[in-house]
Amino acid sequence: MPASASTNEPQIVSSTVSENIAPKTLFPIVQDDKWGLIDKSGQVVVEPRFDYIGDFKEGLATIKVGNKYGYINKSGQVIGKPMFDGVENFSQGLAPIKVGYKYGFIGKTGQIVIQPTFGGAREFKEGLAAIKVNGKFGYINKLGKIVIKPTFDDAREFESGLATIKVGNKYGYINKSGQVVGKPMFEGAGYFNEGLRAIRIGYKYGFINNSGQIVIKPTFSDVYFFNEGLARIKVNGVYGFINKLGQVVIKPTFRDVREFHEGLAVIQEGDKYSFINKLGQVVITPTLGRAFNFKDGLARIIVGSKWGFIDKTGQIVIKPTFDSVEDFKDGLAQIKVGSESGYIDKTGRVVWQSNKIILATLNEPFQIKRKQSAILESEQLQIEVISVQNSLCPPKFQCIREGELIILVKIMKDGQELENVTLVLYSLSIQRGENSKTFGGKYTISLVEVQGNDTFTLVVSKNNK
Repeated sequence: MPASASTNEPQIVSSTVSENIAPKTLFPIVQDDKWGLIDKSGQVVVEPRFDYIGDFKEGLATIKVGNKYGYINKSGQVIGKPMFDGVENFSQGLAPIKVGYKYGFIGKTGQIVIQPTFGGAREFKEGLAAIKVNGKFGYINKLGKIVIKPTFDDAREFESGLATIKVGNKYGYINKSGQVVGKPMFEGAGYFNEGLRAIRIGYKYGFINNSGQIVIKPTFSDVYFFNEGLARIKVNGVYGFINKLGQVVIKPTFRDVREFHEGLAVIQEGDKYSFINKLGQVVITPTLGRAFNFKDGLARIIVGSKWGFIDKTGQIVIKPTFDSVEDFKDGLAQIKVGSESGYIDKTGRVVWQSNKIILATLNEPFQIKRKQSAILESEQLQIEVISVQNSLCPPKFQCIREGELIILVKIMKDGQELENVTLVLYSLSIQRGENSKTFGGKYTISLVEVQGNDTFTLVVSKNNK
């Protein structure tokens, strides 16, 4: 998280704004090291003024202002005051907070409802929260009353009526009365997903159900959680899938696999990545670079060093032109070019970009400033103005008389530096000079206009054969 203090004093309110008048989904943005929020259309809803913004949970998101933490609602209003040394997300109407070295809980009005008296605290789940007292873990209810005495070496959130606890170096399970229903006998224990939880005995993995009973014996050298009814397993160094009865439904033959998402799973064979369906059939052939799970109908891929997206037919729908991308969520995906970020929709259109990223089109003029990057997706080109020199005019003044202006443009293609091009204007007043250069053997870049010595209008065109 950025550590610098905010220069703008945030607006503070004591209660949340109705969710009905706020956008359903907001996306974090970073502009000049400050965090804000946009909606799905790319409109800025919360101006960048915070030092960090987390994900929204139950209508509120964690924020950082200077070295203190707090919460905002979806209108950008601060709930209470950023006064805590640490915060977690809201769950069941309460959120763990840290004051000094002690933990407590606040409500959605920003008021402390359980005083910071504990040595540690986790989120409320199913009406109870794990807390730490004198080095041991137990549980409290929403009134802050201890209902399961702190006797465990570790304790996790309740799921489906059970919570994982640790005694010594073994894991087991308790119910909400604090009764041990799964004797601490496991070397490892995961989280419940789709009614089953992975456990480890010795060096073998299996699964238990909501009652703490072993339903799939520990016979696998590795497992992952169940997703869409199947879980990946590892046998003799290769991966496959089992169903909830423990039956192998996709034979372990793959070097690596990921869990199923939207009916498909990524597999790796050699240095190729493909997708299989739940019958184990390859439905997207290994013609890609590296590939990741489908989310929101599209999957991330890497070709060379650049990232893009494919659809479920295996067609590239957003060309690999970005330095990194995140999964699509509610119609948008975050992209990065260098250290700068932006968001694209499912057509690949940039709906928001930080100051240093702009989207350009072949044969159409675009404005660019020093240290900005322009992306021509159709040609997989990235253009950056890396230096500007003016022999007669001081940089902070606009020149209207004769002078020599030299700009150095770096051009990248497919993530590799292609060429540096120098463009010269001998006269700023009439825009005269060597303002067109050929590069890459088939492109021409032209300097069309200069505004104030730091804003340039360029155009990139393809040369006629």
